[in-house]
Amino acid sequence: MDATVNDSSRYLFTPERPQYWRGIKEISPKLAATLIVSEDSNFYTHHGFDWEMISDNIQNFLSGSDKLRGGSTLTQQLSKNLFLSPSKSLWRKLREIIYTTLMEMTFNKRELLELYLNSVEFGGEIFGINQASNYYFSKSPGDLTPREAAFLIMLLPNPPKYATSFNQKELTPYARKTIANILNFMVIAGHLTDDERKTQLATPFSWEK
Repeated sequence: MDATVNDSSRYLFTPERPQYWRGIKEISPKLAATLIVSEDSNFYTHHGFDWEMISDNIQNFLSGSDKLRGGSTLTQQLSKNLFLSPSKSLWRKLREIIYTTLMEMTFNKRELLELYLNSVEFGGEIFGINQASNYYFSKSPGDLTPREAAFLIMLLPNPPKYATSFNQKELTPYARKTIANILNFMVIAGHLTDDERKTQLATPFSWEK
């Protein structure tokens, strides 16, 4: 295990939970759905590795296409967040495969979602969905609206960069487009009606200008 391991890893095999931790039942189902449709649409059917996505990426790469999908499942991201440093090497990739396989064998999907949402970074020193929902929206993760959930998921690739919208109290064009796209995915996946999507898009965040 790398020296830079996420502190949340020490809670994997113990009933002990830190004060900020929230169980999956305390988190809005819309948030979990938003995470899945945005980051890992095959989460409930794969076993840690999305071979369909990997195959599509290989075919697109060989054909010279730049339409490459994200390369990591939520379980892979979780194993990297908890156990691995950001360095890139063949040995690190092998360890990622091992950790991902072991986590899929040890935890069910609801447990993996809970672990992910309580350990992922949403900004400098903001770890876990409870801290994030309170910091960005002054509410608990169980009370997040679909649009608020979409904003938090939008942050995940690079929280310091994409939190610009919050810091400036106005959505950047990228943030506005990405949030709209995520809500569209929610409709396609059956988690929102089109009327609900339109209502969400028309409802500004409490901090928006």
